[in-house]
Amino acid sequence: MSLQTQPAPRPSSEAGRLTLPIQTGMDEAIRSLIARLGADAVRNSDGTELPGIVSELATRVYSTYFVGRGDNAWADAHPEEATRIFLMSDRVIATTDGPLGIDLLSSWFADQVRPDTGCDVSRWWQAHDRTTGQELPATAWSVGADGRTVTVHEALAGHVYTVSFLATQIWDPTQMYNYLTNGWDDDPSRTREKPFDVRHEATWAHVRSHLRSWLDEHPEVDVVRFTTFFYHFTLVYGADAAERYVDWFGYSASVSLPALEAFEEEYGYRLSAEDFVDAGYYNSPFRVPTRAFRDWIDFQQRFVTSRVRELTEAVHARGKEAMMFLGDNWIGTEPYGEHFAATGIDAVVGSVGSGATCRMIADIPHVRYTEGRFLPYFFPDVFHPGGDPIAEANRSWLEARRAIVRSPLDRIGYGGYLSLAVEHPDFIDRVEQIVSEFRSIHARSAGHRPLVPGFKVAVINSWGRLRSWMTHMVAHALWYRQTYSYLGVLEALSGLPLEVEFLSLDEVRAGAAQDVKVLICAGAEGTAFSGGAQ
Repeated sequence: MSLQTQPAPRPSSEAGRLTLPIQTGMDEAIRSLIARLGADAVRNSDGTELPGIVSELATRVYSTYFVGRGDNAWADAHPEEATRIFLMSDRVIATTDGPLGIDLLSSWFADQVRPDTGCDVSRWWQAHDRTTGQELPATAWSVGADGRTVTVHEALAGHVYTVSFLATQIWDPTQMYNYLTNGWDDDPSRTREKPFDVRHEATWAHVRSHLRSWLDEHPEVDVVRFTTFFYHFTLVYGADAAERYVDWFGYSASVSLPALEAFEEEYGYRLSAEDFVDAGYYNSPFRVPTRAFRDWIDFQQRFVTSRVRELTEAVHARGKEAMMFLGDNWIGTEPYGEHFAATGIDAVVGSVGSGATCRMIADIPHVRYTEGRFLPYFFPDVFHPGGDPIAEANRSWLEARRAIVRSPLDRIGYGGYLSLAVEHPDFIDRVEQIVSEFRSIHARSAGHRPLVPGFKVAVINSWGRLRSWMTHMVAHALWYRQTYSYLGVLEALSGLPLEVEFLSLDEVRAGAAQDVKVLICAGAEGTAFSGGAQ
């Protein structure tokens, strides 16, 4: 029987298990929707505030909390403690022998990043002749007075040159995306939020103090929804103010001079700009990870999880729960890594756009409950005249439903501007149906996984468990022609009656696959997902 011809499940009488985004200025609509949809939790979103009636709604209250942005007074007073990122210039061909000028920002968004000329550029920047593969000595190039032009003094005609440089991040990537998507330039109340780095002790002390004060000032909040913590995945715009490079797993923006120096002291070797820039590949998860990159990931995981623990302890001390959004500034938390349990996080919420992303959230260990934020997000890129939010809602739900049956989420929800969603009453009708179906599934399963045959399948690659349900993703659940066939393997597995685990090739060689019936190695030749030379 097809999905289209199956009878609709009988609506469950159970309410709850739904988080509804709310905002100021629509109190009666909020009350009506909570009653209609049976929401038992409400939340604000980036760009919205909880209304004054929130304490009257008889629901649990989530509040978005930004750790590393949203305080421009602090960021402006401590510009040296902004987050940093390693970037590479365009590849520039020398047409003649002699001096060659390279504009570092010719293809990067100058409103987001700025070359950090305050550091020791001879130590932290690098110039390369990409034709020969050789690094140029620091004496062979210089930085111009404008801070964005590098001159290679004796370039060779026909050779290709690049400069890898440390840059200051002057606009938080997620807030920048939201700002540009929503046209906030026309709103005088909006500011461009600058990120700051808790590697610096003054900033870390400020972050802890601010959280304690905020907790005292918001007794109405039950769940602190950290969105997220310290370091954003790699998301850099081009000169055209559109995405140029995105890697949902990227660590390029997790760097700072204190961190690099602490790494050298602990590991006994120095990382260079090239270790992060990777000839322009930026250590994409499709690349077989180098020793240096693996070391950096582990180094940052230990740092991030230890400081997250301090924040969650402050939340728990006020009798509240700590929830982590799996996205945005999630780098270093690694929920499938060996250090995640130490965070003390109570719950994880993440965006659900497919079966694989659903399992990526639902299978996370060491938390009390998981929540899927379903699509579409209530933003004007979907909710506009001629937009089709129902189509996106159907796609998100139908692709995730198979996975939910196999590994139940505890809750679902939505995000964004409720004021946009209510302008589409047919969409609200569809949400009501989806929520009812989710509750029906959960009621029948009691939140437990169904029994499966004793048949284990293992996906093997260079990453193993660290990237459980995360292979072949670039920008979360977005579709890419080069990856959709490989990602289809995960989509199939996400809803099949099988026990699935993820193993690294090193683990397989060490005998970890003895109880596995089928090994799946799915990836293009030479990539981390096929193992490369491993």
